[in-house]
This record gives sequence, C-alpha cells and structure tokens, in this order.
Amino acid sequence: MAVVFSKFMVLLAIPVDEYFEMYSEEYYYEYRTKLIMGIVGVACCTATGVFMKDLYFKRLGANTTYNIRKELYGKIIEKNLGWFDDRDHSSGVLTSSIAKDTSIINGISTESLGPLFEGGMAITGGVIVAFIFCW
Repeated sequence: MAVVFSKFMVLLAIPVDEYFEMYSEEYYYEYRTKLIMGIVGVACCTATGVFMKDLYFKRLGANTTYNIRKELYGKIIEKNLGWFDDRDHSSGVLTSSIAKDTSIINGISTESLGPLFEGGMAITGGVIVAFIFCW
C-alpha cells in the first residue's frame, strides 16, 4: 500500500499543467487510473486477508473450545459417584467451571494468536518489499 500510495501522492504533488508539459494527457489519465486500481486492489486483498484471518481464528477457537468441553465433560462423567458429594464438585460449580475455563481458552486462541499472525505477516511482507526495491 505504501508504494502505490507514495506514487499516487507524487502524481498529485506535481501541478497538472507541468505534468502535461512532460507527458501527454492520455498518459496522465492512464497512470492515475492504474494507481487508483492498485489502491483498490490492495484494499481488496487486505479486506480478504482480514476476513480470512477472523474466520479461521474464530473457527480455531470454537473447535478448541468444543474439544476441551467434550474432554472435560467426559472426565467428569468417569468420576466415582462419591466424588460429587463434595461441595466443590456440585453440578453448578462444575458447569460454571466448564463455561468459564473454556471461554478463557477461546479468548486466548482468537484474540492473542490473530494479532501475532498479522504482525508476522506484516514483517514478512515488509522484508519482501524491502528486498524487491533495494536488493
């Protein structure tokens, strides 16, 4: 985005009359249209990337939460009948524990991993652009 936007700003910084002296009017309009399409293309790619990131990390969090709840419920069912006599192991405490603990894990997988992935991709993209323009 920075490369396309900087070229567009250079195009806007030069007065149109001076630009027409250096290049033809057709070239100016074609170049301007090409840069605008570049900005639209980058915006579409960014929107698609953000959508995919949100979709897949939310799906990861939901699947992780489901699997942990399933495992935890299965382990609770396997307990001895006398284990449930303790106040700390009553049904209300166990269900709230299942809901709270798994929602914390869901928050970690969706809210923490997404920005880390996005930052890693931004660094990778920046290094690629740097190598392209200044090998």
